[in-house]
Amino acid sequence: MKRSPGMRTYAMAERASHLDFDIRDQSVRQQLTQPHRHEYFQVLVTLRGEATHLIGGSVRKVRAGTVTFVLPYRSHVCVMPPGAEYVVISFSLRFLRPDSTLDPLGLEYANANASALPEIAPFLAQEVVDFMVGESDMPWLHATLDAMLRENRERRAFSAMMLRAFLLELIGGVCRRNDRVLAEALDARRALSNRQDWLVRVTRLMQERLGGDLALKDAADAANLSPGHLAHALKRETGRTFTELLTERRMERARELLMSSSLRLTEIAHATGFTDESYFARRFRQHFGVSPGAFRRQGEQETTGKAQFCPIDSQQPSIS
Repeated sequence: MKRSPGMRTYAMAERASHLDFDIRDQSVRQQLTQPHRHEYFQVLVTLRGEATHLIGGSVRKVRAGTVTFVLPYRSHVCVMPPGAEYVVISFSLRFLRPDSTLDPLGLEYANANASALPEIAPFLAQEVVDFMVGESDMPWLHATLDAMLRENRERRAFSAMMLRAFLLELIGGVCRRNDRVLAEALDARRALSNRQDWLVRVTRLMQERLGGDLALKDAADAANLSPGHLAHALKRETGRTFTELLTERRMERARELLMSSSLRLTEIAHATGFTDESYFARRFRQHFGVSPGAFRRQGEQETTGKAQFCPIDSQQPSIS
């Protein structure tokens, strides 16, 4: 797919009802009809209808039983016809693998080792593999999706753990059912030894220096590129400027610290590169739609089962 400098890149807050994991069917949100990217992982499960999915540089056909895996920042579009039934699952890398230190931006370019991070294997192979669930296994697929939809509606204590388990079952089950073609695609991918790793070096530097100053020139030096070349390459590959990408990573780090530590807001601001707490709070609200303090309180309530983030329509039906 031809990359466009004006292609939209979506954050989870713009296309999902929760900031960590979300699942919805075709009735919940209007589908996008133009090529776009998103910062998070996405899985599209087609249950009825046929369409063409343009993903990266590939054109894939989808029909009932097709499961499509979309990497973060991968350009794609799939316009489903009227009457089609499908489910869209969105989630962050931190939700999938809380222990991962990888940056989603560099997954495509890191030639990631699927044996070390097997959950992303189908995402790496999507442009050359059509992942299918056969007719005899459709009851399993419907049951797994229904379990996720139900748990996502309820959002109580331990829901994140349950949703992660269902998600892993879905990914693992689809990979098992397509193991031969997936293995062949990953072998071919590993054979490509000339892929540039400039983006990996840039994202690694960002992660290392989230709490301090980082200029475009510093990142360009790490990538062995000129500042102008790097700025153009980042915009082409991600739809984001260097400053926007750095701010996104600082916001994600702040989100993690709010959820997992007892640090004061001033300390979190300094740990994520902001010297002014008020400015940090404004940027956090712009990014997530809620203040840092309110976000922490909501997270504490969700952990105890007393509340939930941005609840979706409780009347959303199951898909079986």
